Amino acid sequence: MSTVYTDQPTPLFIVFDGMDGTGKTTQMRLLCEKLNSLGMETVLTAEPSTSPDGQALRRALSGKEPANNSRMAALFLLDRIGHNAEIEGWLSEGKTVISDRYYYASMAYQGQGDNFQWVADMNLNCPHIRRPDGAILLDMNPEDSMARI
Repeated sequence: MSTVYTDQPTPLFIVFDGMDGTGKTTQMRLLCEKLNSLGMETVLTAEPSTSPDGQALRRALSGKEPANNSRMAALFLLDRIGHNAEIEGWLSEGKTVISDRYYYASMAYQGQGDNFQWVADMNLNCPHIRRPDGAILLDMNPEDSMARI
C-alpha cells in the first residue's frame, strides 16, 4: 500500500455562526483572503440559500408567510439539503467552502423549548447533510450585537 502526497491541501467545509452583528461577514472575508493568498480556491456561501427553498424560507422569515418554530426548522432543513448538493459539488472541485450559518443556527433559533432534540436529530442524522470540518461560533452580548446592526 502506498500513500500519495500532493501539494494541494484537502478542501474543507468551514462554517461561521453567531448572531447578526458579531462580525461573521468580516471574519469570513479575512479567512477567504488568507486562504486565497496561500493558493487555495474558496467559495463563500450562506444560509438561507438562493434556491427556491431558500426563497420560501426568506418569505417565512420576513413574515410574509406564517411559520412557527417547527415549520421554520423544516424549511431550514429542506433548504440545507439542497445547499449541501452545491457544497459537495464545490468540494469535489477542490474548493474550500466557507458558509455563513449552518445547522447550529437552527438549533439555537428553532430548537427552543421542546423542539431542541427534534431539530438537532433531523440535522445531525440526515444522510444528506454534511458535518462541517470546522465551525467558528462568534459570541457577543445581544445588546452590543443589536447596536452594531
